[in-house]
Amino acid sequence: MAIFQHKDKRLRKYVAELVRAGWTVVGQSKHFKMRSPKGSLLTMSISPSCPHVLNHVREDVRRIERKESSDL
Repeated sequence: MAIFQHKDKRLRKYVAELVRAGWTVVGQSKHFKMRSPKGSLLTMSISPSCPHVLNHVREDVRRIERKESSDL
């Protein structure tokens, strides 16, 4: 399992919450990857250039969770 490192402390805290909820850290290069408990892949940039990265990641997680709950 990879370790999530990012400049944004709020994003690190949110990723830790996701890991506790069953998400797994897949890897890290120029982009960071996480896999949902049901297998969907979330990819996010590691670059700290976007100040809205936390909002974008939260929306992506909501979108994946909605998709997975409707696929039942």
